[in-house]
Formats: sequence, C-alpha cells, structure tokens
Amino acid sequence: ESPALIHAHFFNDGIDALEVGHRLDIPLVTTLHGHDITKHENARAGRRLFDRVDRVIAVSNFIAEQALARGCPEHKLVQHYIGIDLQRFSQLKQETEHPSLLFVGRLVEKKGCTYLLQAMARLQARYPELQLTIIGSGDLESTLRREAAERRLNVVFAGTASAAEIRAQLARSWLFVAPSVTAQNGDAEGLGMVFLEAQALQTPVVS
Repeated sequence: ESPALIHAHFFNDGIDALEVGHRLDIPLVTTLHGHDITKHENARAGRRLFDRVDRVIAVSNFIAEQALARGCPEHKLVQHYIGIDLQRFSQLKQETEHPSLLFVGRLVEKKGCTYLLQAMARLQARYPELQLTIIGSGDLESTLRREAAERRLNVVFAGTASAAEIRAQLARSWLFVAPSVTAQNGDAEGLGMVFLEAQALQTPVVS
C-alpha cells in the first residue's frame, strides 16, 4: 500500500500502531476522543505513546487538557473538533404535538442518565404531558428502567436505533437532553457527536 502516515483513533490503537509505524518508518498521528485518555488505567501507558507519537489530536479543549496533564508534550498536541456532514441533517423540523425530550447515548455511568430521570420527575409534576424518550442500551439499563417505573415517569426506553432513526427522533423532539458526569474510573465525555447532530437539526440542547 505504501502508506505515508498512520492515523490511529483512540489511545490504545495508538499504542498498537507504534510498532507498525516504527517498522514502516512513517509518522504516527493519534486522535484522543474521551475515555481513552480520561480513564485512570491509561495513565501509565501515556509516556510510551507520547514519547514516540508524532502528533496528538484532541477532539475538545477538555481532552487537550487531559492529554497535557498526562504528559503529552505541548508541541505535539493539536486541538481539532470532529465535524459532521450537514447534508445528512437537512430534514425539516416537525415537533411532536406535546412537549418531548430525547436522550441518545450508552446507558453507562458517565452519561448521567439517573440525573435526567430525577429532573424528569420534577418536570413531569409541572408538565404532565411531557414525554422522555431514551435511545440507547448499556449496563445500567435495567437499573434505569426500574428507577423510571418507581418514579412513575412518562419515559420510553426505545433501545438501540439506526442513524436515520435517531435523526428522525431529533427532528421531532422539543429538546435534546444529555447530562454527563465523570465516572468513578475517570471515564468522561470528550465531544458527543449527537450534540452536533441535534444542533444541525435546530433542536435545542440542554446539557
């Protein structure tokens, strides 16, 4: 193939690509996205990657700060946002008749969905017709379903969905809502692409 450069997405893939880059004698660029640099377990391996990689791309200012804190040389670091193809988000905004909220994401600790359910309990008392749709699956799904049932919330757990289905839901929803926390293992949000997708469809974002 005669490559001129290796671009590895995520920290661990950068580690794996080091030897390939060395054998081919070509530059290695690694993009950091979120959990790959914030989780505690990656701290020790950082020096090996940062010493040998030619350039590190961070997808947000927060991730750039995390990389610097873990030993990435400043002269190797570039902060560059990932974009989306706006032509794929051209459908008209057609909101539901009654107020509706949408959450899209993995049902794991860092997504903070339990806080969304707490907020929903307060909102539903003021707006009885309000409905929250949760798209996604994960380790906390059964816990969140139980919490929603105990609080008697008007919540629909829609499971996983295709990109087209998510775009359609975003176009119908009054608001896109996405809490976020730092998990106990350090896992934190880098740049949620669905935030950009919601904005591209002119759906307001609360985060």
